[in-house]
Amino acid sequence: MSTTQSSKEQHVAVLAFPFGSHDLTILGLTRRLARALPNVQFSFLSTAKSNDSIFSAFKLEDLPNNVKPYNVDDGIPPNHVFSENPLEILEFFLKAAPGNFKKGLDVAELESGKKVNCLIADMFLTFVADMAKGMEASWIPLCVAVPYVLSAHVYTDLIRRLYNNDDGANFETQTLGFIPGLNGFRFSDLSEEILPRESGESFFSYELSKIGCLLPQATAIVMNFCQELYSAPLLEDLKSVSPNSLNVGFLTQELPPPELPPSDSDQTGCLLWLDKQEPKSVAYIGFGTVAIPEGNELTAIAEALEESVFVTHCGANSVFESVANEVPMICRPMFGDHGVNGRLVEEIWGIGVKVEGIVFNKSGLLKSLELVLGQEQGREMRQKSRSLRELVLKAAEPSGSASQDFKTLVETILNS
Repeated sequence: MSTTQSSKEQHVAVLAFPFGSHDLTILGLTRRLARALPNVQFSFLSTAKSNDSIFSAFKLEDLPNNVKPYNVDDGIPPNHVFSENPLEILEFFLKAAPGNFKKGLDVAELESGKKVNCLIADMFLTFVADMAKGMEASWIPLCVAVPYVLSAHVYTDLIRRLYNNDDGANFETQTLGFIPGLNGFRFSDLSEEILPRESGESFFSYELSKIGCLLPQATAIVMNFCQELYSAPLLEDLKSVSPNSLNVGFLTQELPPPELPPSDSDQTGCLLWLDKQEPKSVAYIGFGTVAIPEGNELTAIAEALEESVFVTHCGANSVFESVANEVPMICRPMFGDHGVNGRLVEEIWGIGVKVEGIVFNKSGLLKSLELVLGQEQGREMRQKSRSLRELVLKAAEPSGSASQDFKTLVETILNS
């Protein structure tokens, strides 16, 4: 039986983590796979709010007809009054996720008439490892974050043990040099999910602590990254954890980036306005889908820009967007993986700066803007950004590493 014939019976279920840009990233992967495997059925499972948001971001002609979205419940009790805990909505979702996704899978199998033989899921949905085993299906987790964050998840137990032995005394300065490839990062860069501090371990943190022991069970691990951007020790170590790590490139970026439309086609007038500005004189401010600066920080940003790049919260996909477009960054890490990303941007890659202190203030942002837009260090950042971009574009070429890893992923799914 040919590969094409056998693929007609295959059914891949994609399970999204509907927070931040995780869902958009795994949909980007799904679209690419569905185009490469037109005879395979892809069922995309996420919450109604998530599906409405991410599917509306694409034109109908950009969505392969072998992708069908299914809504799963968000786990929030009826008439629930939320506290100020930002993790509350996330933990409601996670605690109910195994049962809710199982219901969604049952519906997808019933409607398609095909048994699911492969589960592609966000790495944060750790329960999918056991679910796949019970379904006798392949499990392929997606890591949205940079691989340095994945390594911290793999070594969570060791990190916590060494941190507790030291009583956190050297929290700000102690490096993670005991982990291959992480010598440039510090305890203070890690999220509270990896290294619980005053608040103790949350349910979310507990779930993420399982990642390291579960990954060896995966059929393959998909990385939202390019192999050329790793340090050699990190790449070697993660390959030892999972030989089937596949670096398929930036999943939310079209590479090379498409040409801009004609300026007069933009109804907002932004492109026409940009055409009138001097080169390297405009700052773009973006904080993703979740991170929101405090009111006083927004005021400081506005005041600094009145007197005066990419000013960002340093989420992974924002960093990748900057690299793909050769734009240096001013970073204000807020939570999650932002601390690691900020360190990567400023000290490892040298393509941006973090704001002074832990919050935006007028003088600190002005200093960062002056550095990035005007000084010699800013020119060096642009050169380094250009070098990274060239590596990423080369990886995306038909013979490049990202394209080859994507082909391996396609073959892995066909053989599942």
